[in-house]
Amino acid sequence: MNKKPKSKKRVYLQERDTEVMRTLARYGLLRLSTLHALCFSSLKHQENVQKKLKRLIDNKYIFRKFPEIRRRSLDDTADKKQDLFEKHRREQVFCLDKRGAEEIGLEKFDSRFRKMLGPDKNTPHHRLDIADVRACFELAVEAGVRAVILEKPI
Repeated sequence: MNKKPKSKKRVYLQERDTEVMRTLARYGLLRLSTLHALCFSSLKHQENVQKKLKRLIDNKYIFRKFPEIRRRSLDDTADKKQDLFEKHRREQVFCLDKRGAEEIGLEKFDSRFRKMLGPDKNTPHHRLDIADVRACFELAVEAGVRAVILEKPI
C-alpha cells in the first residue's frame, strides 16, 4: 500500500523569529534564560517562549540540546568515584541551524556551534558563561545603566 507523503506546512516566520535567529548567529550558543532575556523580554511565562521556540526547532531553523549535568559523588570510596548524572529538569542550550542561517542571509554557516552540541560532546559551559556575561552587559547598556570603574579596589 502506497502512502501519500505528508505535505509540509509553510512556515510563516515573524519578526521575532528572525530576531531569535540573528541573536543565535551573533552569540553562537545561548541558554534558554539568556535567549528569553534578549528576545522575549515582553513575555512573562516560559511556556509561551517554549511554544515559539519549538516551532523554530521543529522546522530546523534552530537546534536545542538538553545537556547532562555532571555532579561528583560525595562518597570518596573507590567504587563510587564515577560521575553521577542527574536527569531532572535541565537548562536548554540553543544554537542556529543551517536552515536558520540561510533564512537570515548568512553567506557561510558556522557549524562549529552545532558540533559543540553534538551527541558525544560535553556542554561548553565556558562559552555559555561568556555569552551570559556579554548579554548582561549589552542589556545593561541598552537600559542606560552606566558602568562604574573603580580606580582602586575596595
